[in-house]
Amino acid sequence: IVGEGDISKQAADLRRQLSAALGLEQWGADRDRGRAAVDLAEKAHRDQQRDQGTPYVEHLLAVVRFLREEGGIDDHDLLLTALLHDALEDAYAVCARPLRETLGETVWNNVLALSKEYKFTGDPHRRPAAAGAAPARGTSVL
Repeated sequence: IVGEGDISKQAADLRRQLSAALGLEQWGADRDRGRAAVDLAEKAHRDQQRDQGTPYVEHLLAVVRFLREEGGIDDHDLLLTALLHDALEDAYAVCARPLRETLGETVWNNVLALSKEYKFTGDPHRRPAAAGAAPARGTSVL
């Protein structure tokens, strides 16, 4: 049986891994926004598994690490977009408001452009996009 203390430790470990992948120790004044994104990613994906049975967060870590280490990307908005690229699809009700209000319009628009609208839950104003249609809103640089 997994106790509350174990779950809290797992969440803290996950947050540490995500923070390290983003390189938050080097973010200076923008560190709080990075921490908010890490908290949001942890909430959105903490219990999620990939199809192959691995924790979903491993995918997020791989994407962020690839951008930083292989791509040389250090733009905070791009890294936060990478971290949260599936958050709206997987946890719209939890993520939409804090993503937009805390992380800003650039990250919001990027994540929105990368999201499959038909997966959204909790927003009755969204309709599925036509198959193959590009999003009719903000553009993504990813």
